[in-house]
Amino acid sequence: MKKYLFIPLILAILIACSKDKRAAKRIDGSWELISMKYYDDENFLHYPVAEGLFEATTNSENQINYTFHLEFDYADSLYIEDQFGTIKFKEKASVMELSVYTADTFYVQTQTVFALNKTDLKVDFIDIDGRKRVYTFLKKD
Repeated sequence: MKKYLFIPLILAILIACSKDKRAAKRIDGSWELISMKYYDDENFLHYPVAEGLFEATTNSENQINYTFHLEFDYADSLYIEDQFGTIKFKEKASVMELSVYTADTFYVQTQTVFALNKTDLKVDFIDIDGRKRVYTFLKKD
């Protein structure tokens, strides 16, 4: 009887692991930023004109490396962000954990994945300044 209780547990673990692996395969490639929104310090929602390119590649150790270039207007200034790092999928591919490196800092960022399929990627997160951002990408490949 006890061994029958372990079968659903093992299946659940295998399914969760396979979702993370499928997500890692899907994210491989170049993604163009098609929309961005963010909340400012006073919690007002903004839709800036933004351009960005997110590129992800899986290496031989099944680690996902990425680069991200972003440009948008913020407070009447052009904001440019370049970062690179690694990605790990968690919680049945509903969360991406990014190890982020920029020119002057390193931090770990957790992003919620709302959509990840062959053509669309949509994530939201709290940026390093404590503001919520939402990015929508379209696959270029």
